[in-house]
Amino acid sequence: MKSKALGAFLIAIIIITSFSCVLAEDKKLILDNGGNSLNAPQIVIDKTVYVSAVPALEFLGWNVVLNSFERSVSCTKDKSQLIFKAGSTEVSLDSKTIILDKPVAISDGIIYVPSKFIAREFGVQIRWKNKENLIILSEYDEDNVYIEGEGNIVIAGNGIIVNVFEPYTTDTIYDMLGYADRLLKKNDAEEAIESYRDILENITSDDNPELYEHVLINISNAYCLMAEMKDVKKNITFAIDHYEKALELYKAENVFDSNASVLNNLGNAYRVLYEITGDRKDLDRSADLINQALKTYDGKGFWLDNALVNYNLGLTYHDLGLKDEACKSLNEAILLYKKALDLYTLEADSYTCAMIHYNLGNIYTIISETEDPEMNLKGSIAAYEEALKAWSVESYPRNYAKVHKRIGEAYRRMYRINGGIESLKLAMTEYQESLRLFSLRKYPVDFAKTYTDIGDMYLELSYFEDDYKMLFEAITSYHKALKVFGPVDYPVYCEYIGGKLAQVYRILIMKMML
Repeated sequence: MKSKALGAFLIAIIIITSFSCVLAEDKKLILDNGGNSLNAPQIVIDKTVYVSAVPALEFLGWNVVLNSFERSVSCTKDKSQLIFKAGSTEVSLDSKTIILDKPVAISDGIIYVPSKFIAREFGVQIRWKNKENLIILSEYDEDNVYIEGEGNIVIAGNGIIVNVFEPYTTDTIYDMLGYADRLLKKNDAEEAIESYRDILENITSDDNPELYEHVLINISNAYCLMAEMKDVKKNITFAIDHYEKALELYKAENVFDSNASVLNNLGNAYRVLYEITGDRKDLDRSADLINQALKTYDGKGFWLDNALVNYNLGLTYHDLGLKDEACKSLNEAILLYKKALDLYTLEADSYTCAMIHYNLGNIYTIISETEDPEMNLKGSIAAYEEALKAWSVESYPRNYAKVHKRIGEAYRRMYRINGGIESLKLAMTEYQESLRLFSLRKYPVDFAKTYTDIGDMYLELSYFEDDYKMLFEAITSYHKALKVFGPVDYPVYCEYIGGKLAQVYRILIMKMML
């Protein structure tokens, strides 16, 4: 549904007018969908153009049933089924979930959907001089509707025209791509996503498959990064959708190594999704995909890639409760990461060097559950401290905060081994350092996870200090976490915190009864 010519990339401009015509030279747009006219009201909400859902979908051949009580729309066409609900950003199309940029809206009893969704999913393609143009038009004066250039998209109705026309050069697109990639490396995921989406609006895999695939993968990586910070289910679902599109392209082209990279990233995304859904099928899917990726590597010359695949597989096996398999994969990752450190030194590539040490720290922490706990936890802390040599609060603030949180987790585990209260106090210091950067506004998920851990620590401290203060601090911390971890979007986390709060209240009641 996008413009096609690589040499003439296009951008969209929204114009609100009192008439429906687009003037150009002498090139006339002949007809809309079958000659029928669409009478679908459009409105603008928060700078987004919405179209009335029912008439637009009926015009496109769907049988539409509106449920006013539930404020939902159910549509059928041949064997396809489409369901969406006012206020939701999720649309169900057959067995696929589509995440909208903006939620379905309702105004004066009319349900509206973003017009981009209708255009992308169901827009009518017509052929004109062997070039593709996407047209969704309301009533118009046919003699006054013209279009200039190739591959244009026109969505017009009730005075709102969306016309795509200004050409971009290939060099401009590559400049945009370089800028987006730099944003992603700096962990500015939100801005990177916007830049990648601008590019995807204007190219297809037919025009330049290598460029298109690059953008698909990196926008997926950006969505994964966004999922770490906020709206986990929404963003990880976006990531999975884009990874799967890239995977389909690589399979069609028999691109072996890149296919493995996408398999690994997609598997990791399903593991993140499991943290939200608690559905073991997501973990099983993760293990299957990463194992497929592992089969393509032999470790020779690809130490870093192979290490990452073994690392992700180990994390998935750990979550599945397969400790022996997890340790085997994680120990293999350690060997490969240590080999990679010969190439990725602090001087040669400080960011990658820090990433390797960070992942090694995570590995040692997990292995400490089954092998030489104290030694592995000391190794974990040492690895994290190496990462901090490159990830400072000035250069990579979020990474800096993540490392301090991880050090806090290692000290908590150390306490469980040696029982020393000092370990918990050191953990608290590390968590507080991470909270200097993990604000509720900017990093809500990190904020909530950190306060969940702090609540757990106050609960543990209450066993040492026979004082109500620790229990009340735990309650306060858990409630801060619940500002983010609600029952709808984060059911697993919400259930965990609810259980912890119940435990705290039981202890308080018992204390009061003594």
